[in-house]
Amino acid sequence: MTENRLDKLVQSVTKIFNSQINLAKSQGAAEAGTHLLRKIPLGYIFGFTCAVLATNKIEKDEEKVSLVQQVYTTLFDEPGMDIFKESCDLNSKNPDFQKGSVQGWEELHESVKDGKVPLGLADILQKEEGQK
Repeated sequence: MTENRLDKLVQSVTKIFNSQINLAKSQGAAEAGTHLLRKIPLGYIFGFTCAVLATNKIEKDEEKVSLVQQVYTTLFDEPGMDIFKESCDLNSKNPDFQKGSVQGWEELHESVKDGKVPLGLADILQKEEGQK
C-alpha cells in the first residue's frame, strides 16, 4: 500500500469519527469529546478501525500499525498510542468495550455493503451524555 493511500484512509476514518463527534455535540452531547474515553465509545473506535484494516485488505503489520497509530494520535493527540494499548487490553477483558467494538466493526461493514453513513458513534455519545 502506498503512503498516499494510507494517508487517505487515515483522513477518511478520522473524518468519519470527527463528523459523528460533532453531530453528537450539535444534538446536545456537549461533552462528547470526553465521552470517547468511556468503554463503549472506545470499543466502537477500535472495532471500526480494525474493520477498516480488514475491508481494505491491509495485511502487512507495519501498515496496520501505521494506520492505527495515525488514527489514534489524530483523535486523541499525544496520548493516542497509550489509549490504543489500553484498547487492546480492554478488547479481551471488558464486555462494554467488546459491545462497542462489535458495533463499530459491524457498522463499517454495513457502510461498505449498503452505503449507509456510519452514525453509531454519535448515538453512543448521545447515550453516554445521558449517563453523566
